[in-house]
Amino acid sequence: MMCTHSRACCGLLFIWLILGCSSPDVASLTDTGGSSAPDEITVGGFNLLRLGHGTKDLKRVADLVTKAEFDVFGATEVMKPETAEELMQELRPRSGAPRQIRIIPFASRESNYKEHFAFLWRSDRVKESTSPQVYCNSPESEGRSDNVCYAEDPRSGGVPAYERDPFVGHFKVGDMGLTLVSVHLVYGGTASEDIERRQQEMRALRSTMDRVRSLTPDHKIVTVGDFNLSVVSDDDSPEPEESRWLREAMPEEVFSTWPKIDGLVDHGTTIGNSSYDHILYYEDSVWSVVDGSVRVVHDFDVESDIERRMYKAEVSDHYPVAATFRLPNF
Repeated sequence: MMCTHSRACCGLLFIWLILGCSSPDVASLTDTGGSSAPDEITVGGFNLLRLGHGTKDLKRVADLVTKAEFDVFGATEVMKPETAEELMQELRPRSGAPRQIRIIPFASRESNYKEHFAFLWRSDRVKESTSPQVYCNSPESEGRSDNVCYAEDPRSGGVPAYERDPFVGHFKVGDMGLTLVSVHLVYGGTASEDIERRQQEMRALRSTMDRVRSLTPDHKIVTVGDFNLSVVSDDDSPEPEESRWLREAMPEEVFSTWPKIDGLVDHGTTIGNSSYDHILYYEDSVWSVVDGSVRVVHDFDVESDIERRMYKAEVSDHYPVAATFRLPNF
């Protein structure tokens, strides 16, 4: 396999060799187990803060993921796929449920930064699914498979819309389709031009979501991840107009454009109390959000400076976010 492409061909071979997968394009580690069609499904996202770099307490990370009760979630900032596999090994005995993970390396064509995205799911409740992927940005040799790929960057005038392209995965819950879009939008800083750059990426993401939806009309589309933007409005901001949450809000047109989407997390999701991690879905979906199920998951006293510092060192500077959807006909 020659490493002739800029989008981490060598990284894919590296994952294949480490994890012993049958294909060099995608890493898939699977437990087998029985399956049943659930009446509810819990999805979410978790920024794992450079998982694989530095020292992490994987037992604590696994305990927190278990506490979130994810059926499927998107993980960002996975720096080493073998560390994600170690995390999955920690998860297995905690729930007793069979689990599967799929990892693709991401090497941004816009910078030298390399980050891995992953989906982890309970394979007794969620299955992989295939879907037409005409919205993918890369050939199979660069990280595309039947059920996952990076979404095409809707460049305007040759200018990239994303620093890190959205990661799209297709799944089945019983007989119903679920498409997860996992994102880690650019941060940059808190200056006005940095926030505008984030908001531009969010506008592009809305277009990507709509395109994926139009091409997979039989699937529920849910977007999760670290948006580095809030979804609050003037009415529900926790502070006056100068609030950082308001300055870093997602563009209003993201939510006013038809078909309408809803943002399910409107409180702090980081140790600095920024509201960056969200779950977005289309309001006209036949799936409904279970009342009281939207949550930011903690395992310590978030008011304690000492405990926040320890959490960052051992786990992340973000908390996992989760929401439970009720499937129709139940």
